[in-house]
Amino acid sequence: MVQMPIDYGKNIYHFTRIETALLYILPSHNLKLTSLLESNDPKENRTFGFWSILSEVDMSKHQTIKHAFQVFLHKNCKHLCFSLDYKKNRFFVPGFRHPTMWAHYADNSKGVCLVINREKFLLENSKLINSKIKYKSILDFPSIDWRQWEKGENSYLEKFVNKNANKLFFQKHYHWSNEHELKFIEIGQIEYCSIQNSLVGVYLGPDFDSKLNNLILELMKPYNGQIERLIIEDGEFFASPILSTNDEF
Repeated sequence: MVQMPIDYGKNIYHFTRIETALLYILPSHNLKLTSLLESNDPKENRTFGFWSILSEVDMSKHQTIKHAFQVFLHKNCKHLCFSLDYKKNRFFVPGFRHPTMWAHYADNSKGVCLVINREKFLLENSKLINSKIKYKSILDFPSIDWRQWEKGENSYLEKFVNKNANKLFFQKHYHWSNEHELKFIEIGQIEYCSIQNSLVGVYLGPDFDSKLNNLILELMKPYNGQIERLIIEDGEFFASPILSTNDEF
């Protein structure tokens, strides 16, 4: 059995549906950034919490600022999320061994996990800001100065977002802590991140359709990366390389 090179701390992991990987990501050598408001975190997709820190304004002004901020976030703030290697009982666990991530983001283990070299990805996408997510029981948000907003509106919001990126984008409720997330944020108009030089391999989910083996092998040739199929036995993850459609698992 050929093992995928696991160099703890070097790789980051992106889980996705097989259709997305085969039709869009691998042929284009890109990952698409999505609007922050399309997140599955209510704090983000409902902008929960941003408005509770507005004070001394009537309901009408409160709603006006809320709408303006939602529009600004939707147009200008996008994100891309990865999982990291993590520790469990003092042992390192590679980020692809993540049952909940396979279930939530990879079509209930039918999809794939892209293994990306973190350093090379940073070089390819140097304009993005990134950080590990901090998980908290109580989220604290920066205050929107409605007086300054009235003077500048969008120009103020842009400064506000850039100045307070850590609190706005890189904290989540501790219930999400099992994702061990590294997040990339674009404040601007970039829509895609390159993985042309940073994709080092792909893990296929335990329920991946083996009829697609040849297709993914062909699409991976430009990357010169390894492809392995995950197998779960007795609650443990194992990996086996694939060679063709006729491979048996």
